[in-house]
This record gives sequence, C-alpha cells and structure tokens, in this order.
Amino acid sequence: MTRVGIIGTGSMGGMLARKFTESKAVSPDNICIYNRTPEKMNALVKISGVEICENNRDVAEKSDLIFICVKPGEVKDVLMEINACLGESKTLVSVASDISINKLSEWSGTDVVRVIPSVTSECLSGVSVVAFGEGISQSTRDEVISLLDSISRPFVTTEDNISLLSDLTSSSPAIFASIMQQYAQAAVRNGGLSESDAEFLVREAFIGTAKLLSEKNYDFSSLVSRVSTEGGITAEGIKVVEEGMPEVFDRVFLEMSKKHLKTGEIS
Repeated sequence: MTRVGIIGTGSMGGMLARKFTESKAVSPDNICIYNRTPEKMNALVKISGVEICENNRDVAEKSDLIFICVKPGEVKDVLMEINACLGESKTLVSVASDISINKLSEWSGTDVVRVIPSVTSECLSGVSVVAFGEGISQSTRDEVISLLDSISRPFVTTEDNISLLSDLTSSSPAIFASIMQQYAQAAVRNGGLSESDAEFLVREAFIGTAKLLSEKNYDFSSLVSRVSTEGGITAEGIKVVEEGMPEVFDRVFLEMSKKHLKTGEIS
C-alpha cells in the first residue's frame, strides 16, 4: 500500500489528508503528516486518525508520495532539508503555485509532480490540475491520477498551461462567489431586499444552476438559451453581461497572470 506523506497541514494540506481518508483512497495509517504548528496536526489527527511525524525528514523517510503543501516561499528550504531522504522509490508532489518543475527538481534532486488542487475537493468534486515531470514513470502517473480522482476530476496538462488552468479551477470558487455576492448586493440596492434574503436567493439559484449543468447535461450556451428567450426580460440582462463582462474577465486574467509572474520570481 502506498504511503502518503503531507508536509504542511494548513488549508490545502489539511484538506488533502482529510479527504484522502474520507474517500477511503488511503487508510489513515498510511498517511503521515508534519506541520510546524502542533495544534494543526493534533486537530487533524482527531478528525482523520493520521500519523504525526517528528519533522519533515521523518515524513520523507516514511512516505512514497510526498505532498509539499507549504507556502511558495518556504518550499526551497523544505526540499533542501529532505533531499537526502529521497530516492528512486519516492515521488514529490508540490501544490505550491508558480514554482516550476525545474526549480523543484533542482532543489530536491528528484523528479516532481505539480498539482493545483481546489477547495471544491472539500465536496469531493471540482478539478485538480496536474503536470508531470519528464522522469515520472507511467505507473507513478497512474497512481497519482488515481489518488486525485478520489477527491476531484484530475486534468493533466503541460506545465506552461498550469497557471491559466489553475485560474479556471482553483481560483474560480472565489471568483464565482464574488460574482454572486455582487449580484445579490445589486438586488439589495435596486429592490429593497435584505442582504441575507438576496444572498439566500442567489445561492440557491446558483446551486440549482450547477445541478442543471452537471445532472441534466446542459452546456453554457444551451442553458442561456433555455432561460433567456428572445425579446424577453432575461435577454435584456444577458445583453448587459455580454457587453460588459468580456472586459472585466480579460482584466481578471491579466491581473492574476501578473501575480503568477511575481510569485514565480520571488520563489
């Protein structure tokens, strides 16, 4: 049985440990963790029953797949610390944004997989974007994909596309929530609804929309056509969206792209 190690049990690392066990992809006794904050580790053990390690090297020594879930600025130090514990039988999986496979391999002395998970894996859904280093064997690729498939839908890409795809997947829950919040607040300003009522109505409509897309096999265009009849009220709103939103989202991607570049330079 593959042993999974997780270094860093903050928001993302903690979620991976919980969901790997919850989905039964990995048994708790085959997951070991380490975090500088003991309280975070102890809380995670209470929930999922995973093993606490003494330090980062201990995780690396005990694990086959080693997930690096620390902040980008901390990745190099962690990899330099554990690289003596790595060998051909071990695979590094980095979830850090904007640190290239080449850098990760240089610091660790081994081949690396980059994964950008999404908070939607809390619901065992959404997409995990994956890019493999050239030296990763097919059997290891299959193993990583199978593990991620237990908590999401893995999407394999080349590294040059990973930032853009992560904007579409990992960033999008926050983008969508912000859009819904603004839509609800517009209703408050224009219709006299309370904020709580407006957010409730928009949230439930969004959940229903997601079900139409996932369960009834609508695509975006067909769903727009289903609701927005020519000459109707919704069609007037769609006109405004189609006129104004392209510029908004072009700017969204531009600003996130700038941040990707800056983060990569800092790391």
